[in-house]
Amino acid sequence: MIEAASICESALCRLHTIEYIETIRKEIVRAQITTEMLNQWINLEVRPVTKNRYNRRQAADLLGTTIETVRNWERNGLISSNKYGAMNEKVFSDSDMERLRIIYMLRQASYSMSSIHRSLVMYDGGYRNLVLPLLNEPANEEDLLSAGDRWLSTLNTLECDAMEILPLVDKMEKM
Repeated sequence: MIEAASICESALCRLHTIEYIETIRKEIVRAQITTEMLNQWINLEVRPVTKNRYNRRQAADLLGTTIETVRNWERNGLISSNKYGAMNEKVFSDSDMERLRIIYMLRQASYSMSSIHRSLVMYDGGYRNLVLPLLNEPANEEDLLSAGDRWLSTLNTLECDAMEILPLVDKMEKM
């Protein structure tokens, strides 16, 4: 009876490990797609020039997030607008909205605020070639605050570590 329970536990462990690996792989794909979209955005030569203006509420609604999230991104230096609407509220242009969409996508892909900030500072400074590398790898270890500061690298490490679990489960089954 104990042996049957042990086999059942190891099979369950194997199943959970495989599900974990699949989840990590999905996150890797999501992070790669997001960084590719960022790459396309940073290399876009022509930005839309319209007179469209969006207040924080409108911007948040278009992104599917909250006004407080947009304010938080402003406080963290990810977006800044010096434009004001008819009621003296801050407004965002279409190019600001593109930037907000990029920020939103990067946050949804679990990149940290600091990694996004590093990348956008490079973009704003004209260093397009450093935007993607600094998204995943801080310039120095002191900048590393969380897994989201080097998200893709963290995911790849997690995948490798998770793959090492399967042989251990196999070994447990044989015992």
